[in-house]
Amino acid sequence: ARRLRLARDQWAVKAESFDAYRKAVRRPFDDLAKARRALEDVKALAGPDLSRLVRVERTLLDVQARLARVPVPGDLAQAHALATSATQLASNAARLRRNAIETGQMRPAWDASAAAAGALMLIDRARIVDLTAKMDDQGRLAWEVPPGRWTVLRMGHTCTGAQNAPAPASPPDGFAAAILI
Repeated sequence: ARRLRLARDQWAVKAESFDAYRKAVRRPFDDLAKARRALEDVKALAGPDLSRLVRVERTLLDVQARLARVPVPGDLAQAHALATSATQLASNAARLRRNAIETGQMRPAWDASAAAAGALMLIDRARIVDLTAKMDDQGRLAWEVPPGRWTVLRMGHTCTGAQNAPAPASPPDGFAAAILI
């Protein structure tokens, strides 16, 4: 019982930092996802045009800076490192593609294609998907899983039916919750 309580308390601390991290990286991850089409074009040696490429490059540099400022919980360090590496590769791909356009040389275009392929792979590996809307009333996940290797992390709580004790007659009395389920 003591170990379970310790695990619950530890999870409560982690849950707060995980939620704060998720909120902090939502916009940078969204911006990184928006660069996907341009990266696919770079990978295919098919574009994008210079004006779009410059905008994408600026966005990716901004994403890099924002990710560098995010406090990262220890348990999420590897996923964050993947996202950071993906952003760096994507930025390099955009820079190399711009260089290829400016010089008319194929070598930087091929290098940009390779960097874009690596960035796309890492973006897919570092992606976080909120599946809350895919849960039914019984807590079952109903999700059409895309190809690849996935780790599903479920966070939640449930009422145990027990009353908090000892508790004074006025709030914060109430039901206890099992937060590690």
